[in-house]
Amino acid sequence: MTRDYRLQVKLNDYEREKLAAYAASKQLTMSEAIREWIRTLPTP
Repeated sequence: MTRDYRLQVKLNDYEREKLAAYAASKQLTMSEAIREWIRTLPTP
């Protein structure tokens, strides 16, 4: 899948650590974990 857009998000230490821990527990990169979450959002 081609990725045409880049999104930059600022996280505090807690948010970054929480995302990193979740991603590691699922054997995903942090980007993959975020993409996985986005796919669960309802269609507007």
